[in-house]
Amino acid sequence: MPLRPVARLVRPLADALAGLYLPPDDRHQRRFARDAAGLVLVRCGELRRAF
Repeated sequence: MPLRPVARLVRPLADALAGLYLPPDDRHQRRFARDAAGLVLVRCGELRRAF
C-alpha cells in the first residue's frame, strides 16, 4: 500500500498537534492533546470545513 494517501490523511492531525504546547516528558498530556486534536478534526468533518 502506498504511503502517500496515508500521509495525506495524517497531516491535519500532525499539524494540529504541532500547534499545541506539549511538555516533553508528560505522556498523559501528549495523549490528551492527540485526543483533543482528533476531536477538532472530527468536528471539521461534520461541518464539512477544512481544518
